[in-house]
Amino acid sequence: MLRDADEPNAIKFNPADHNDRISMTTKKSGDAIYAIVINESNTDVQLKLRLPAALKNAKLHVLFEDRNVQAEDGTFNDKFKPYDVHVYATTDRLP
Repeated sequence: MLRDADEPNAIKFNPADHNDRISMTTKKSGDAIYAIVINESNTDVQLKLRLPAALKNAKLHVLFEDRNVQAEDGTFNDKFKPYDVHVYATTDRLP
């Protein structure tokens, strides 16, 4: 079990935009940040995520999917199919 990331290191989204369809937690291991995001609904969701200031233009690895997402000005968008789970990380390795 990884510890929760403190508030300044957390990756976030606006819950009001998704009516309880998205569940999310951000974890920290050493210098690495991991965000686990789950679409708990049976519909597609387009989600805008906000990164902490230190990661304003970071490239995040989407673990288990062999792809990356690039943040611009502290945000990035990603699509979730029904019941999708994405794990975003500042490293390409598991803790």
